[in-house]
Formats: sequence, structure tokens, C-alpha cells
Amino acid sequence: MLQSSATSETLAHWHYTPNEWRDFANYELTEHRKIYKSYRNWFIGIIVVAGFIMISLVLIPFLMLKPWESIWRTDVWGPVFGVAVVTGIFLAAIGIYWLLLWNKSSSLRLPSGEVYITFTGVSVNGVWFNWGYEKVGWRFHNVKRKTITVVEGRNIEILEFKCSAYNRGSKLNQNLVKAERILIPEGRMAEAERIIERLLAEKNRFADNYAY
Repeated sequence: MLQSSATSETLAHWHYTPNEWRDFANYELTEHRKIYKSYRNWFIGIIVVAGFIMISLVLIPFLMLKPWESIWRTDVWGPVFGVAVVTGIFLAAIGIYWLLLWNKSSSLRLPSGEVYITFTGVSVNGVWFNWGYEKVGWRFHNVKRKTITVVEGRNIEILEFKCSAYNRGSKLNQNLVKAERILIPEGRMAEAERIIERLLAEKNRFADNYAY
């Protein structure tokens, strides 16, 4: 089986000036707030829908009961319990994603930034975004250089890494993608281009074994 070459090799170790980091962090935190809002809406929506279903599962049999029948039956409360369990699983999943995002947001709020880039991941102030190249798990998809506009119309250059979820060589879901953006420090553009070339070359090493 192919192994990723020198996975622990550091392709880049970057530090940023306070102004550079502030511009990038403010942009990223704005994006995070949008995701927070989405998670909050999903959380509330799931609770409301699940509550309506559970009340209905109890109320309908109750209204149909004959005087000698009891509502405390398995056929009434079994479905209610099932809905409660499924709801709990969904809420727990949303909670985990929220905590991960909160951890990332906390790293962005630090006064300065430190980034490591390796063949299998990116660390932003100690918070890792990892990937692989083989057929199971989060598989590296691509990395691109982009220009984004921040406050007062200023532009900054970033690297955007994307990974897709795979299971046994097939995508779990066409839309199941995760991404990470990091700031390219001033004067490091050529280094960033070399990083793109090396990561894409590493991906191509696995292309014959695992269809991309």
C-alpha cells in the first residue's frame, strides 16, 4: 500500500504580524458566525419538530382511548422513546460540530497567528485540520490560492484546502466536504505556490490506486 511521503515533514511554518492576523481572523470569525446561526436554527428546528411529533404520538392515542384503557402502553410510549433517542443523536452531533467550531474560533481570537503545513494537515494556533490520500476517511481534494477582500477594501491572499469524505473508495455524499483557509504572509507567495505543487503531486501519487 502506498504511504504518504514524509507525513511529518513541515512544508511551511508561518507567523503573522498583528495587523495581518487581525484582518484574517475578523474575516474568518464573520464566516463562523454564519455557521453558528445555521447550527442554532437546526438545533431549534429539531427540538420543535421532535416535540410536535412526540406530543402527537401521545395525544392521538389518548383522545382515542376507551374509558377502561390505559395510555401507559408500549405501543404508545415505544415510538415516543424512539423519537427521543433519534432526536438526542442529532442534537449531540450538532453539539459536537458546534464545539469544534468554537475551538477553532477561540484560536482565531488569539492576538497573533502561527501556522504549520504538512503533507497531511494544517495547524492554526494548535488546532489541526487533517486529511489523507487513501480511500477511507477525509481524502485530500485540492488546494488553491485565493484573493479575498477584508475591511476597508483591503485584499489578502489565502490558501484554501478542501477534503471530501470517502468510504471504501466512494464518496459518502457529494456535498460532504470540509475546508480550511489560512493566510499567506506577506512575501511568502512563492513559498505558497510551491506548497500547492507539492500537495497536488502527493495527491497524484495515489491517483492510480484510488480514483479521485
